[in-house]
Amino acid sequence: MILILGLLAACNKNPSGVIIIIEPNSSAPTPGDQRNEQLEERGQGMLLLTTDSEILERCYTQQFTYTSAKCQSLHKTSDGGDYALDPKMKITSDSYSLVINNDSAPIDNPDCETMALDQTGAKTATDTSSKDTSQECWDDQP
Repeated sequence: MILILGLLAACNKNPSGVIIIIEPNSSAPTPGDQRNEQLEERGQGMLLLTTDSEILERCYTQQFTYTSAKCQSLHKTSDGGDYALDPKMKITSDSYSLVINNDSAPIDNPDCETMALDQTGAKTATDTSSKDTSQECWDDQP
């Protein structure tokens, strides 16, 4: 607001009225923008895992099994569609391991290619080379 008032005052003092406004190029992402996008996508993946875990835990509390047909179906993808449940995940009557991967993400997140959450609350993650990156992926949030 102060900048606009200052420009208006400058126009009143300068009868030519020429003002040049320089806008940064917003089309080229910076490394910071990409990092923020990766963190946002990862947060959406975590939300998918925790939401589906809550659905399964509610099911187990009510039906005494994780596989009851009466339980609400799981969400298949994160809100932005960047992470999706891996069809190879395991759900049995007394345990589960929800696994997501970011194969469809527009911004690659190689450090957190695959993330998982099981019925004990254990959180794991691996990068594209299958290296354990659990701490970086689950703890490195803004």
